[in-house]
Order: sequence, then structure tokens, then C-alpha cells
Amino acid sequence: MQQNQAQHAEYADKNARYNALRTRYSVERAAYHRAVWPGRYRTWMVAATDANLIGGRVQLLSGSRVGTVTDTAHGANGDVSALLVRLDSDKIVWIDTADVRYNRADGVVMTNLNRTDLYLMADQRL
Repeated sequence: MQQNQAQHAEYADKNARYNALRTRYSVERAAYHRAVWPGRYRTWMVAATDANLIGGRVQLLSGSRVGTVTDTAHGANGDVSALLVRLDSDKIVWIDTADVRYNRADGVVMTNLNRTDLYLMADQRL
């Protein structure tokens, strides 16, 4: 019985730490500045079948290039959920697909995040 209670207490502690990290992540993510997507980019989306994303150059809405996609993360349904980007400063950052648009025709990966926030995101640690 004591072992069961200890396991429940350990689970509750782990769950509380996880929820605290989730809350911290949500608060920090909401603080980043995002530009409004211009109409011409609204139809660009990242799909599960976009195998050509890796190696694609990432650029800001202004057209300035900021990095290169090095990997992708996929959700349980197989869709791409985030892109791992090596910034030109050699820092690494994950960008959620909500903050990315992809034009398959010309291979452009676009983000609505600004350069400063991308560097701040890359510097975040647990």
C-alpha cells in the first residue's frame, strides 16, 4: 500500500512539473511577435508529404533569409508539426507550423516571426 501511495505521489509530482513546463512554454510562445500573414501566403501550408522541406531556406516576410530547415517533427497523424531550423548564426530553433508557410512551387519556407524572437527562441533552455 505504501509503495502504491509513493508511486501516486511521484506521478503527481511529475505531472505537476510537466504542466508547469507546458504553461511556461505557452506563456513564452504567446509573447513572440508575429506579423499578420499577407493574403498571398494564406494558402501556403506545410503538409505531411512535403519531403523537400529539409534543406529549404527559411525567410522572413520581408524576404530576408534567416536559416535552413534541418529536420521536421511529425504529430501522431503524420503531419509535420514543427521545423528544426539552423539559423545563419548557427543557433538551432524549432518553429511550429502555425508560424510557417511553404510554397511547394518555388520551395520557399516563410515565417511570420521576427529575427529577434527567433534568436530568443533558440536561446531558451529548460
